[in-house]
Amino acid sequence: MEVKDLFVETKQVIAEYKAKAENLDQEEQELQAELVAMQEEMTAILLDQENANLSERIYLKAQAKGINSKLEIVNSMLEELNEKRLTLKLAYVPVFQEVLRKDRSSANEYDVTELAIRHRYELLTEVADMGKQFQKQYHAVAPEIYEVFEDAKVKEEYPRL
Repeated sequence: MEVKDLFVETKQVIAEYKAKAENLDQEEQELQAELVAMQEEMTAILLDQENANLSERIYLKAQAKGINSKLEIVNSMLEELNEKRLTLKLAYVPVFQEVLRKDRSSANEYDVTELAIRHRYELLTEVADMGKQFQKQYHAVAPEIYEVFEDAKVKEEYPRL
């Protein structure tokens, strides 16, 4: 007996979550690239200051000050991004719980009792195969869900996970 795909809705919700998380990841990559560029610029300014005359040093220090303020902004944006990521995870915990509950209930469509009456010996192998398929399908969706559930901040918000 082949078991149909049980976690259809769960996979859709995971795809939706991943798309939103991917947008945050992309934004983080852009901010990190900006951070690296500014750090390289700051290093170049510090090296230039060593051999610069007074007026050049004044100009370079002004540039460094501007870069420092940009660095503060980028670091602030990275903190905001981490908050957005946490908010996203917290928002998806109840969604994941609900969709898993719904998808797991679809396993009730399989009338194992009738199978036992008709095929007593085959029952053990069929149930074992079904269990393996259930488990295989669950393990295919579980890592993304556990990534959210295992987050320390999520556990604070939902301690019974």
